[in-house]
Amino acid sequence: MEKQTFESAFAEAVPESFGFLLERGFQMHKEQEFLFHFDSPRVRVGVDLEPRSVGLWIGPHPSTLKPATPAHALSVTWFAELHGAPHERGLGTFRSPDEIRGTLQKLADLLRQHCSSILEGDFREFPAAEALAAKVLQQENSWMK
Repeated sequence: MEKQTFESAFAEAVPESFGFLLERGFQMHKEQEFLFHFDSPRVRVGVDLEPRSVGLWIGPHPSTLKPATPAHALSVTWFAELHGAPHERGLGTFRSPDEIRGTLQKLADLLRQHCSSILEGDFREFPAAEALAAKVLQQENSWMK
């Protein structure tokens, strides 16, 4: 049996963890070896593999934005915190290919639990999540000085 790589574990686990989006009418696109998009006409969810971590973000589908407007997306963790979930530093991290599946499932659960209105195309929570992200990042930066 071949030893599983980070990339192969990621490629197998993303469709399993985020299959519920397909049931909601999203289409899955493997953009690159390390990046999946799930698209509906109004929403894009991105899942990307970085060294030792997974990113999960959500935002308006780029086709809905006005020309020259930069793509806009936020980490799903900000919406979870906005809804009262505790701030979990390192939530998307893993140490081995075997841990990727569990990490992706945790992130998929956050998306399912805290972003249902956004998945329907309702972006009213975006300003509050942006403000929360800016506040937390500013506090973290001030602690590092």
